[in-house]
Amino acid sequence: ADRFRAVLLTSLTTVGGLLPLMFERSLQAQFLLPMAITIVFGLASSTIIVLLLVPATLGILEDLRKAGRFVLRSLIMRSRPMGSR
Repeated sequence: ADRFRAVLLTSLTTVGGLLPLMFERSLQAQFLLPMAITIVFGLASSTIIVLLLVPATLGILEDLRKAGRFVLRSLIMRSRPMGSR
């Protein structure tokens, strides 16, 4: 959440800066067009991954860690003798 604005603004300004090159029809621009397309779509897809997929994965891993601790704690409590609880 802290880095959302910075990542989004950086990505959008880079994509915005390359868009005029993507729509240029001159012969000189045609030489750079594959590079511009690759950078724009790579940056757009990596931005989506960084802003959506990474936080979701970290949340899932945190939930799994908590569930693992709960299971281990319950197994430890079961293995103790009745008088030591």
